[in-house]
Amino acid sequence: MSSLLDGLLGGITVVGLLMLALLVVPIITFIILTVANRSESDTTGKRPMAAFFFGGAFLTLILAGLGSINVVRGLTSLIGRQTQPGVDYMSHAESDAIARSVVMGLLLLMIAGAAHVMHRRRGLALADSEPDAGSATRRLARSYVAAVSFVSVVLIVITLFVLSYSVFQLIAPGVFEAMGTRTDTFRSILNELYILIGVSLVFRSHQALAPSSLRLFTGRNSNSSPTI
Repeated sequence: MSSLLDGLLGGITVVGLLMLALLVVPIITFIILTVANRSESDTTGKRPMAAFFFGGAFLTLILAGLGSINVVRGLTSLIGRQTQPGVDYMSHAESDAIARSVVMGLLLLMIAGAAHVMHRRRGLALADSEPDAGSATRRLARSYVAAVSFVSVVLIVITLFVLSYSVFQLIAPGVFEAMGTRTDTFRSILNELYILIGVSLVFRSHQALAPSSLRLFTGRNSNSSPTI
């Protein structure tokens, strides 16, 4: 159980990322357009580009997150390892593989992160330019925030469960059938903790875009200025 997320993330490849893009983009675009009700008139003509901006922001956010997780996984895999023969010896092949993983993660994080900032900024600018709170562009923005919030909550619940169980495995590895040593479990805990914190920050930042009455926790960040 402690290595569940590690195993899932370890299977991510370039082909996997492309498949993810092919699956996620149509689904999210369909959801955003459906919620925004494309049957209603769009007098400004901004709705198609808004769907493009927010759909791109959603996908690039996921890719940037995967890149950052790959970097953290590479760095945490160095914990407890020795460059010389010992209890947990790391060969040159392993160290090279870790270096490649970290570099690929950094590249994906920087490229996808920059694309996310651009798409999100342009999408929110379009939504903010609409004076009507019920306009199609503003509904697209709220759909984007709702989609990110939904995925974030699902990831938080799953990660918190896995993290909690990993703590039990660290305390009593025999009872809870931990895979590997306590060091391996500790590495998994760090990875899961990073995912939990990162997703929580994403959830918080996107919830702040909506009016306080529409947020999950209506009593928090009530003084922040909503964009949508």
